[in-house]
Amino acid sequence: FGSDDGHVYAINAETGEELWKYGTGAPVRSSPRVGADGVIYVGSDSGEVHAIHGESGAPVN
Repeated sequence: FGSDDGHVYAINAETGEELWKYGTGAPVRSSPRVGADGVIYVGSDSGEVHAIHGESGAPVN
């Protein structure tokens, strides 16, 4: 999920443990979308769309 603190978080649904967080540099108020390849796409208030590896939280280059 995205947050006003400028991060996208991945949380374990069973334990609530944070798996990773990705900094966007601007608040994230949009809902992330997951592609068929597991890449997470999310827009931030800076106007950028970020592509994030769903397993690791690393940016897609």
